[in-house]
Amino acid sequence: MIRKRKKENIHRKMKKNMMRKKYKTKEMVMVRKKYNSKKKMNENNKNRWEKKMMMKEDKKKKYRQNGKEKKEGKEKHEEEEKKRMTKKRKRKRNTTMKKKYRTKRKKKKAKKGKRKKKKEDRKWNRDRAP
Repeated sequence: MIRKRKKENIHRKMKKNMMRKKYKTKEMVMVRKKYNSKKKMNENNKNRWEKKMMMKEDKKKKYRQNGKEKKEGKEKHEEEEKKRMTKKRKRKRNTTMKKKYRTKRKKKKAKKGKRKKKKEDRKWNRDRAP
């Protein structure tokens, strides 16, 4: 009886150990896979980042070259724009002032037309209602 139980216990322990080992191996495999995938991702990101930086540098060089050529023409253009804008602003200011004045006048007239009802009048009307 005792021997049988001992054997059973030993078998049970062995099974448990096997399961543990299996689980451990599975877990290790998963961990390894995760690690490898992360490594790949990091490499890809690095490559992508390097490409981006190269593109940025190329763009900067292009802009610098274009900027030197454009500067001379831009200065003339800016002077003309300034003259045009000052004229525009003067015109705009006149129209806005006219509009403001018009709206103020309209509001005043609207106020004069209305007669504010006093609280007492309202109360008197309420009492009179059947």
